[in-house]
Amino acid sequence: MDAGQRNYVGSLHELASKKGWSVDFQEDTAGPDHIRKFTVRAVVNGQVYPEGSGNKKKEAKKDAAKRALEMLENDELAHTETSLDSSDSLSLVTQANFICWVNEYSHKKKLSFIPIETTKMSSGAKIQICLYACKYVCGDKEFPEATGNSKKEAKEAAAKLVHEIITKQIDENGNGEENPNIQNLSLHHQQRSTTTDTENTTADINYIGLLNQYCQRFKEAYTFKAVEKRGPAHVPEFVYRVVIDKNEYPEGQGKTAKEAKQKAAQHALSELNLDSSSQISSLSSMSESQSSSVPATPIKQKRQIAANFQNSPVTNKQPSTKSPTASSPSTNSSRFLEEFDTISGIGKGGFGSVFKARRKLEDVFFAVKIVKFNEKACKEVNALSRLVHVNIMRYHTSWTEESKYIDETSETSSNSLPGSRSKYLYIQLEFCDGETLRKWIDDRNYHPEKYPKRRQEAEDIIKQVLEAVKYIHLKGRFHRDLKPLNIMFGHEGHVKVGDFGLISEEEKDVDGHLLERTQETGTFSYMSPEQRKKQVYGRKVDIYAGGLIFFELLWQFGTMSEKYEQWEDIRNKNFPEKFSIMFDFEDKLIKQMLSEKPEERPEAKYLLCKLDHSSDTTVSTKHKENKTY
Repeated sequence: MDAGQRNYVGSLHELASKKGWSVDFQEDTAGPDHIRKFTVRAVVNGQVYPEGSGNKKKEAKKDAAKRALEMLENDELAHTETSLDSSDSLSLVTQANFICWVNEYSHKKKLSFIPIETTKMSSGAKIQICLYACKYVCGDKEFPEATGNSKKEAKEAAAKLVHEIITKQIDENGNGEENPNIQNLSLHHQQRSTTTDTENTTADINYIGLLNQYCQRFKEAYTFKAVEKRGPAHVPEFVYRVVIDKNEYPEGQGKTAKEAKQKAAQHALSELNLDSSSQISSLSSMSESQSSSVPATPIKQKRQIAANFQNSPVTNKQPSTKSPTASSPSTNSSRFLEEFDTISGIGKGGFGSVFKARRKLEDVFFAVKIVKFNEKACKEVNALSRLVHVNIMRYHTSWTEESKYIDETSETSSNSLPGSRSKYLYIQLEFCDGETLRKWIDDRNYHPEKYPKRRQEAEDIIKQVLEAVKYIHLKGRFHRDLKPLNIMFGHEGHVKVGDFGLISEEEKDVDGHLLERTQETGTFSYMSPEQRKKQVYGRKVDIYAGGLIFFELLWQFGTMSEKYEQWEDIRNKNFPEKFSIMFDFEDKLIKQMLSEKPEERPEAKYLLCKLDHSSDTTVSTKHKENKTY
């Protein structure tokens, strides 16, 4: 893949998933709405990496992921090219800061450096100032305490002291090795990790990820329940519980919501007897060969569930000494996870979730929409499978699974209700790498000077939208939720109408009249008058929405509030006087499209003819003006 096209956010999540790290993004904005600047920092396994910036949140997030990924990949390269025990590789600060260095050193030496953070008042001054203090503890050894004006400053200063002490001991020994006390700590730490489950490894284990794997494996739905937030504003403490199938597990506390959720997930796994090293290994290697055997520890009776991993001889019903054979396929396998990788979330809402994912076989990215398997979802798939048009998002295939893929980094698990046993429909669609029409309109409203050919571009876009509408209507269906957010730009700049979740079939009775359809369905601001009034409606609702979209494509709203103030007037064909002067032809056409009576609205075919004729006339006029006699 070309470097300019690389999906840095997806690659970072993929690397973190392989390493068992947690990934989060800290976002910030600055400046007025029309020139807003976004800054984002990637936080990998608790370590903050250099910030990325951009005019869009997505752009800043991509830049932040790129910076973090470059540092992590360089670190991986350094690990392979340099001996882990080299004194040079340990003493040099190759990371962004001393906190990162301590983290790197702890991974190399398999040590656990735990930061102990406190607050204290400054002494010897008339005005008392609250300072933050931090010191690192490794096994039985405590390193000196450092202070700072912020938590980060104190932690960085404490990490610097750790670096100085360790590198000094290496220099004093003169043989490239640390002080024997540090080596003993490493040995002591390894011995303890073999006799206890996962003691002191919280920072190295993503318990939310393990809980997610467990629940997907056993078709359980889980959520995090916020218990309370306590303590002063500058040092808050968050408290969360995990709820699985209506069963609540012990509370987890932390200085951040994410830390508290990690602790709560750890406690839940502990209650399920799944926090031992062997069980974590089993969860982490679910996709390995079934021929390997991993001992399973019994689950507490109150759950009545055994750890039925692929590598385990224990089943959910009764213990068995038989190992599964190759002829016993797993009923819990996920086609989505087997066929796709490099998965990243690109949208979510009440309808479900949409992910960008690479299908391994073709090495091509697709959009995979995951929704609850119900009549509405089946209707969408039924319609999409019959719609093949250059201006409609292409449907490829669909399938059902008994569990919903959960993107743990965006914590979408809270969308699943405990105890739900719903099937999920996975819909594989064409991936449109361009922006939405909503974004196109907003960019031209905020920066009109950059787009002098807006009128020409608007006409080309509305033609493509109407081509899609004409095709849908010819198939005896109508969209019902046409709006800029549901229209995208494809690979070659083609307009693509998508989101057919509300598509409906236009049905008539024996006398040829439209069957009564009065449900108020769609987006309120783009609904036709008959939809709002819950009257009988049909395909002409798409023409009305198309008229509103055409107006937005042409007209510059200075602010969102200005649009809200004028929107009802526009719906009622009371256009600004300047619009009617600037866009005389479009003004008449849009007013026809916005007729209150559906029968007075023209068909898509008629509108396309009028637009083509207007284009031909404009070209002919320009040709005559430029012709020299």
